[in-house]
Amino acid sequence: MTNVTLRQLASDEKIIFTKTYPAKYTSYDHVIAGPDLLIFASSFPNYPTPFEYLLEVPLEASVWIVDTICALILPQAMGGVPDDVFAVNLESENAPLRLRRSAQVGGPGEQGFTLFHRGMPGPGGFASKAFADRTLFDEGLFPVLARVANEWAFSHGLPGPRQESATIRPNWMGRSSADTPPPSEE
Repeated sequence: MTNVTLRQLASDEKIIFTKTYPAKYTSYDHVIAGPDLLIFASSFPNYPTPFEYLLEVPLEASVWIVDTICALILPQAMGGVPDDVFAVNLESENAPLRLRRSAQVGGPGEQGFTLFHRGMPGPGGFASKAFADRTLFDEGLFPVLARVANEWAFSHGLPGPRQESATIRPNWMGRSSADTPPPSEE
């Protein structure tokens, strides 16, 4: 079996989420949790020249990430941002982040979110990682991020993410979250 990550994990790090993209050159998205970092890794171990793209953020930012996803989905009357706001910044010396509601993330017509690290250069600007709504909510990434955020907050005696994070779902293509179509069988 081919390694799914090129980066060697430290003894105190673990992969907490993986998504596989089967194709001619299988690739992987991972979320790696360490004692102080949350690492979003895209691994391409089967390419002719294997490579890996990493976006590292402080573990404490996990609460902000979960809360901001909620704020960008919820209506303003329920504590969300105004309808004309599509991005929220975290001003921090260690990790100036931006989380943006994005279109065409998982494919045509699919929304998602893009996380930018405004202090880390990346291809074409800042380092970033995009997540489709389907990956977050149907494939389980959002509950993993919420669990990490809750664990970090609890271990530091701080409030965890918003209560809505336990049940929030985006409205797919104008439908209610109850009418969200199931993930494709592909």
